[in-house]
Amino acid sequence: DSRETSRREGFVGQRGVHAGSYRCEIPAGANKLMATRNSKQGTSPVPLAVWPVAQTSAQHQRAGRYQADSAQHPGKMLPALAARAISEYSSEGDLVVDPMCGIGTTLVEGALLGRRCIGVELEERWAALAEENLAFSVGGTHGDPRVVRGDARDLPVLLGEVAGTVDLVLTSP
Repeated sequence: DSRETSRREGFVGQRGVHAGSYRCEIPAGANKLMATRNSKQGTSPVPLAVWPVAQTSAQHQRAGRYQADSAQHPGKMLPALAARAISEYSSEGDLVVDPMCGIGTTLVEGALLGRRCIGVELEERWAALAEENLAFSVGGTHGDPRVVRGDARDLPVLLGEVAGTVDLVLTSP
């Protein structure tokens, strides 16, 4: 058989990608692996790739843009990863929601990319820090990103009138 695939979860090989129950195979000699995504303009091909977002440390990516206390959060998303996902899967002016926003990385990066952003955070400490990061990085210059305090299980209520109109949901695992 002229197809090869990897056998470990999360491993990306020369000819295949296998992550969990999602498996793609690349025929020998093929240059690109393509998937499709749905957008407002219809279905379009998207190349699957490993995004090089950790070429610089998280500390360096946050320097001068996030409050120093941001390093205390146990589950931070890399700013470059948030920016890449937001750029790839939404358009300027789209509504991006992070239902567990933590220190607000998705909100900061989304606002800087011209997206409307709402984050939900249960813990007061992290919600306050997310607001500080927004004020520090974005100020009033990039729309009106906001943090809502509450439980993500109540998302329809917390989002109010924008519930059901979200263009992208992005959160860190």
